[in-house]
Amino acid sequence: MSKKILIGSIACNFGEHLIKEFSENTNHTITYETDMEEVVAIIHEQYFAAAVINFDDITPVEFECCRRIIENLPHMPILIIGNKNEFTQSLTTDKNRVHFMPKPFSSEQVRAFTAKLLLAKELPVQKYKRFKTDQEAEVEKIEDGDTFLAYVRNLSMGGAYCTLSEDHRISIGSLIRLNVHNEDSERKTLNAKVIWTKNFDKEENKIFSFGLEFLNQNEALAK
Repeated sequence: MSKKILIGSIACNFGEHLIKEFSENTNHTITYETDMEEVVAIIHEQYFAAAVINFDDITPVEFECCRRIIENLPHMPILIIGNKNEFTQSLTTDKNRVHFMPKPFSSEQVRAFTAKLLLAKELPVQKYKRFKTDQEAEVEKIEDGDTFLAYVRNLSMGGAYCTLSEDHRISIGSLIRLNVHNEDSERKTLNAKVIWTKNFDKEENKIFSFGLEFLNQNEALAK
């Protein structure tokens, strides 16, 4: 059965070699991305069975990027590739899910290790199936009561992926109320936390999409 694998790598030649290795030896579908910010966003738009993240060197900047990727991809096995140093050990504390492969390595080794991750029964899987949608919703920021319209593009029992037509300030960790209408035009309010944002216009620092994790009412009020 074909599975989708997400590869994130700043080094383009690594991605190209690994895609070739997978295409010749498996029937898995590969999505390749060189922008690590995009890696976090893509995972909330699509379903993947595993992720492979490669860095030339894991410096404090790359460490922070890896940490964000791990926190935002809580339901899949992740293989991190990089030079072994003081930063890497803390990235792999979740031994059943996050793994580290030190350099040097070959594409065949990465492909073989990823195959083991996909077969490991103890690894968690994505909690909820996502459904594509195109629905207007009202977003209310709990912290200040600011409201604006968004479009729900992707929805599951655990969260949602939303886009905006205009720029609005919203940050990771913000608590919001998402007001949507069902097929019978009944309004439903969902408490949620922003777990990622995506910046389409980096020069003007405009955020046009964000990912939500749904909370129950008690959790939202407690925060």
